[in-house]
Amino acid sequence: MVGKPRNRIVRLAFPALEPAAAFLSSFGAMVEVIRPREVRAELARRGAGLVELYGREAKASGGRRKERAKLAD
Repeated sequence: MVGKPRNRIVRLAFPALEPAAAFLSSFGAMVEVIRPREVRAELARRGAGLVELYGREAKASGGRRKERAKLAD
């Protein structure tokens, strides 16, 4: 953490985009990144990938879960 939290805003320092996105994505919707834009964009990309995978699965009565169950049998 860089400095003291103010008005529920916390400043964090990371060596690069990837570790920042990895750490911050672990908080899911409980965190909002204000900047840098590159980190926001990476989080959006990761979120879209999750929606693509799990949103489709939720719509398709079991989706990949059924395939995995078949492989496990």
